[in-house]
Amino acid sequence: MTLKPEFDLGFWNGWWFTLLYWLVTAGFLLAFSKEQTKRLTNAPKFTPAVNALVQVEKNLYVAAMVYAAWVSIKLGTLWFYIGMPLFALGLAGYAWSFANYHSTPPGVPIVKGIYRYSRHPMYVTSFIAWMGAGLATASWIILAANLVLFALMHHTNQIEERECLRQYGDSYRSYMERVPRYFLFF
Repeated sequence: MTLKPEFDLGFWNGWWFTLLYWLVTAGFLLAFSKEQTKRLTNAPKFTPAVNALVQVEKNLYVAAMVYAAWVSIKLGTLWFYIGMPLFALGLAGYAWSFANYHSTPPGVPIVKGIYRYSRHPMYVTSFIAWMGAGLATASWIILAANLVLFALMHHTNQIEERECLRQYGDSYRSYMERVPRYFLFF
């Protein structure tokens, strides 16, 4: 991992990570009903400051994905052998969270499947996948952007949970008591 990354658009670049990630996302979004898509994209009412934070999160996320296209995957290195399985694990978890989301009717909290282990599995598994991509490309920029993004999303997650408490009441409160926000004990 070097401080100054090499930029080279090539076949074995991180654009594969972005492509696979968006194929999973788009595949599920196309399968969603209008109500499911609305639930996924219908954010809680945010203050202007939080809206600005969410916009920073989105821009950072897209910037890291675009940046990945210009960084080569470090084939045959320890970075690659650690990063690729981590990316695959994160992407599989991301797909699982979408599948659980898809199979839960609108108006009902999602508490099955991977949601039994994390209240925010889409965020957690995206984080894992992009940490893997950062390692497989040996890119400290992707790793740092992913860490900053996850820290920023913590505030947004708290707001989303307050909205779920408002919408689902005591059933969501008991879910919050049973299931960690992120994973295991976090």
